[in-house]
Amino acid sequence: MDTGRKKWHSCKLHFSLENMEKLGRKLKLSDFTKISFDLFQFVGIRVYKYNPEEKKPLKEKIAFCMIMINMMFHFYAKNCYPIYHSFDDPIELTAFACYAGFVVNSLCKIIAVWSGRFILKEVLCKMEEIFPKTDESIIEYRLNEYYTKIEFYMRSLYIYHISTTTMFNFFPLGQSIVEKIITGGDFVYRFPFIIHYPFNEKKFPIFYFAYFYQIMAAYILSCFFLGADLLLVAIVHLACMHFDYLARKITNFVPTGTDEDLIELGKFIRYHDDILSLSFKINEVFKVSILMNYIASCGVICMIGFQITAGSEILDMLKFFAFLISSLVHVYFICYFGSNLLQVSGDIADAVFSHQWYKGNNKYMKNLPLLLARSHKPAFLTAFKFFMVSMESFKSLGTTSYQFFTLIKTKYDEEE
Repeated sequence: MDTGRKKWHSCKLHFSLENMEKLGRKLKLSDFTKISFDLFQFVGIRVYKYNPEEKKPLKEKIAFCMIMINMMFHFYAKNCYPIYHSFDDPIELTAFACYAGFVVNSLCKIIAVWSGRFILKEVLCKMEEIFPKTDESIIEYRLNEYYTKIEFYMRSLYIYHISTTTMFNFFPLGQSIVEKIITGGDFVYRFPFIIHYPFNEKKFPIFYFAYFYQIMAAYILSCFFLGADLLLVAIVHLACMHFDYLARKITNFVPTGTDEDLIELGKFIRYHDDILSLSFKINEVFKVSILMNYIASCGVICMIGFQITAGSEILDMLKFFAFLISSLVHVYFICYFGSNLLQVSGDIADAVFSHQWYKGNNKYMKNLPLLLARSHKPAFLTAFKFFMVSMESFKSLGTTSYQFFTLIKTKYDEEE
């Protein structure tokens, strides 16, 4: 029986090693966070260094200075618009509200990550310490499976969000060029977003400079918005991997009836304490970001729904519909991984009950309730202690957004 089990384990190890050879290298913790950190580095921000001796390149310092100038100007220009201009109709007002909501949400996300960078450093350092490094541990943790899953989610979200940003950026210019070619009339100066300028922006070549400046701001905010969300789901996914590994380890553990079982039990308790502590620290870093994500997403979804149903132009409807899907997908991903964290951390209690604890001696069974008591306290994400993040909160977001949407639509129809 033991010989057969060893052969099966050897075959499983060989099969997994072949999978690793297809990847070309062993996975590292940095592979899970690469996309999010690349987005931050693109805008000149280093939240965490995997290599402490690595120096910040000059191009990143220059990029950061340019980005700060761009953000300060657009923050001023965005806030000045309602002061110096009046909105033509509710459609223009709701469009402005959508843009403003996205700006506030993006800035809150990057501020939350930057202010919590020291806690984030503790989390990543600890995760790097317990990250599976040997061939056998890589198999036991199902590392390749977890990496394949998170890479698919992160790349899909990245491609869709950047595509939506690109659509918003270039549709107005493309529309004006096409109209100019077809009709032969005057060039219509359109911009991606509603902003006040202290100069005449509808004049060549100032128009192209102002247009480029808006494009730059849109991609910067997208990096803030997307980078924070991808970093959150990647770290939560890693925490889920550790909880899942521990649950399987406890389930498969067979006590021998000796005092050596207490050593294994102690390892389980310490490991569980470590990953539970990491989960609480993750929540500490991102709780404000999650709350703002819900508030802003609720408003944006409501306003976009109004834009689509109020009779906007077809191109505007396409843009805002893509924006609506992007907002929903972002919140869905956070809720999905939040639910996973809640579930796998709760599986520890089931694992304690289901393993063959009755084969242990009296000392083992007396100490077992210590792990059981800890396992009844699951890990979870919260929106600044207002509510727990799960698929239920995603449903409530949709319900709340729809209620606000019907209220605004009814008010608009009455005024018509």
